[in-house]
Amino acid sequence: MPKYLNSPQIALYDKSSALFGIWDDRSMTRFVREILSWLVVLLVTLAGIELGLRLFPGLIPLTLLKYFGAATRDDIADRLDLPGRINVYELKRSDGGPPLRLYKPNAKVAMPLRGAEEPGAVALDRNGFCNADDAINDLPRLDIVAVGDSFTYCSGLRPADAWPAQLASRTGRSVLSLGHPGVGVGGSGGSRPSGGA
Repeated sequence: MPKYLNSPQIALYDKSSALFGIWDDRSMTRFVREILSWLVVLLVTLAGIELGLRLFPGLIPLTLLKYFGAATRDDIADRLDLPGRINVYELKRSDGGPPLRLYKPNAKVAMPLRGAEEPGAVALDRNGFCNADDAINDLPRLDIVAVGDSFTYCSGLRPADAWPAQLASRTGRSVLSLGHPGVGVGGSGGSRPSGGA
């Protein structure tokens, strides 16, 4: 037998030695215990992160929500008062265009905007629009109806600070806001007709 095979650092495999004689039973047990303890630490850490994010969903960056499943995304959106399936409904159009996604009556919706001072969740009126005073819906006659997108809706503003409310306060006229974010010249949710702007 060659001399290097008899060296204490290198042992041939036989059934009485574990892993070619490098580890004895105690070393193997210690190694397995250490691996199991690290797995327990990892599982407890992941469970803690999961629990923390469920209790405080505001910690999740909004850009990451697209990677979550639909049910989880809706749950987080509801907890943060973000637009989602819980506070939005689809209105089918009679002209064959894409359905309009509108807010449900009396919904609370937050519209976080980068760089804007955020007013928090906005309570919408009984028709799902951003009017500072719900009593505007009881008037038998309106002077002005403001129709538009996020510029007319109170995106990043309190309802009283949006231009329809400011117009009403400065002119003394009744102004009903029918603005909805994402509804532009081409339809709903940024969808545009073919060949459109």
